Amino acid sequence: MKLLSYEEAAAALKNGEVIAYPTEGVYGFAADAMNQEAVEKLLNMKARSSSKGFIVMSASLPQLTPLIKPLSADEATVVLESLRGGFRYTWIVPCVESCPEYLRGQFSTLAVRITNHSDALALCELMPVGVVSTSANLHKEAPLETPEAIMEVFGNQIAGVMQGAVGGLSSSTRIVHLKSGDIIRA
Repeated sequence: MKLLSYEEAAAALKNGEVIAYPTEGVYGFAADAMNQEAVEKLLNMKARSSSKGFIVMSASLPQLTPLIKPLSADEATVVLESLRGGFRYTWIVPCVESCPEYLRGQFSTLAVRITNHSDALALCELMPVGVVSTSANLHKEAPLETPEAIMEVFGNQIAGVMQGAVGGLSSSTRIVHLKSGDIIRA
């Protein structure tokens, strides 16, 4: 099994590869959010529809400037201070017209999370915009729970598994629509 440092994981992403990495509640797959070929590779690996769009995980709101419309000070506070189990929510926010369809799917919005999980944050800080983040599994199957299980199923399709530990959140991050307040995923 190839265990990657933060720097090795970021280098693999910048080279168009997919990695597995620990997130708030599960291991996830990551691809460079600004690399369409890498994101399409991830779609194919998971057998997932492109119309659904992805979550873009980032280290900060300013990092997402190329993808999302500016948020008001109150909206930014909500995005950064809403926590579940100590971790930030995922938010559906308005995206700029130039936001790639391969990220937003069929929507005029984009799902984003400003991570405060230490390992995911360390990775996102090394990326220009952030990473596409999705659970490490085949679409509609349970997330794989260990680096060994991930490598057994996807080992020939990923660069490796990034070091670190899953954050302990007992479920996926909550997803909320910023403008309406609708809870998309509890």
